[in-house]
Amino acid sequence: MSAIRVLVANKTQAELFDLPTRRSALKPVRSFVNPAGTKRESALGTSRPGRVMNRSGGVRQTYQSKHTLKELAEQELVRQVAAALAAYLKRGSGARMVLVAAPHTLGIYRRHLPAAVRKRVILEIQRDLNKLPVATLHKRVLTALQELPPSVTASWGKRPRSTSA
Repeated sequence: MSAIRVLVANKTQAELFDLPTRRSALKPVRSFVNPAGTKRESALGTSRPGRVMNRSGGVRQTYQSKHTLKELAEQELVRQVAAALAAYLKRGSGARMVLVAAPHTLGIYRRHLPAAVRKRVILEIQRDLNKLPVATLHKRVLTALQELPPSVTASWGKRPRSTSA
């Protein structure tokens, strides 16, 4: 467990960084973009569906789905990120995770991340820090990591011992 993976996300983009040691800088690993996140709802699809009057109850009903097109596009971005994190984990990257996102977005990530990835999460920062410079983001993440108990970050930056037979 030599590194910590830091995922910084919002509704339109997500950045994945590696933080190998306390003294090293954040190293960009991968970037994810949701092009539909910056568009207006009307640019993503047609106008809202109509309404119907229920004759038996005298109540109006809609043909509209529960979620807007922007919400569905946001969930698709989260699914892509979750699949990439699961793939990194399968390839043997046992890195612990730090999630940085706005509270609403963080909730969506919690629902969509596989259980194996959720087990690796050691810290969640409920702030939208996606537009911060990398150096400032690095300081914020280090400050939050220092508040964790030492048992969580004890092996961070150390190379695993090799076992000789």
